Amino acid sequence: MDSHGLLSRPSDVAVPGLGNIPSAPASHAHGDGEARPLLSLVVPCRNEQEVLPLFVERVSCLLKELDADYRSEVLLIDDGSTDATWALICEVVRSDGHFRGIKLSRNFGQQAALTCGYEFAAGDAVVSLDADLQDPPELVPEMLARWREGADVVLTVRTSRTGETWAKLQTARLFYWLSARLCSYPIRAESGDFRLLSRRSLDALLSLREQHRYIRGMVQWLGFRTAEVAYDRPGRAAGRTKYSYRAMAALALEAFVTSGRSFLGLAGRLTALIAGLCLLGWMGLLVAWGLGLSVEGVLGSAVGLLIVLGTVSVLFQVLAAEYLGRIFEQVRQRPVYIVEELCVQQPVAVQNLASPQRQQG
Repeated sequence: MDSHGLLSRPSDVAVPGLGNIPSAPASHAHGDGEARPLLSLVVPCRNEQEVLPLFVERVSCLLKELDADYRSEVLLIDDGSTDATWALICEVVRSDGHFRGIKLSRNFGQQAALTCGYEFAAGDAVVSLDADLQDPPELVPEMLARWREGADVVLTVRTSRTGETWAKLQTARLFYWLSARLCSYPIRAESGDFRLLSRRSLDALLSLREQHRYIRGMVQWLGFRTAEVAYDRPGRAAGRTKYSYRAMAALALEAFVTSGRSFLGLAGRLTALIAGLCLLGWMGLLVAWGLGLSVEGVLGSAVGLLIVLGTVSVLFQVLAAEYLGRIFEQVRQRPVYIVEELCVQQPVAVQNLASPQRQQG
């Protein structure tokens, strides 16, 4: 059961070295003959042993509530946990067939774990949420209602954040302010990765094969009809946050660099401005020297200014190197993630799994 298995997906998918993975079973029907749509919950997990039992309990209650109208599956993706998270996932899978476990070979990061869950999800509607219960599962029915009304993307927007530090709140506000000015497709303020995607919007998202993935920006780029659900975000139910300030800074840089050419264009314009200021400064010094004016104090100030401007110029060269590095990694075409093990109630013996590529048709 918890060795190596294959998860159902909405169409036959070729996995390198494994052939085709069979499509999901046909929908069951209501008494009136209408098929129940399949709901997939995609849940990245990393060192969540304290909160996972609470999460499973609340999600199980949600699935019972929705059972009359939806079939359901819950994909728990272990993103390189070093605690008992994977053992708990396998225990949950053994006791409830709605749950399925996917263990990545190492920590690839939240965006890669989300991509993994999205690629394995078979649902007509797919909801991604965190296991720490800061994304309340009880909001899913309201998100499904917006989907039923015709939205392909349903974002959740935080109206408040319980338990967040002042520094984290301010850095979040700064990020959204910069996003609105630097990104080609600005991110909706106070939205995160707690969202619903319709089947067609998810298939469109999975057709984007970037190695460096900022999914919020990629979803925004799709342009599908979007609805919003507002909520007050609670604090973590248990455990500690896995997002350090360093990780948040890396994610912000990813957002700006992968958002298009706007950020690079801004750097180019600032570099041209700096070059112009330097040129004017040196021309002024030459004119003053030619007129016999004292330039000792001015020269010292000019040297200091050049040091500052030179430092800024070096920072922009580092930015250009970030773009170049991403081009290199994109050309290498390594998989976004590697699956080491799967845990399902009906196992099929397989070897290590790489990120699957969807087939069209």
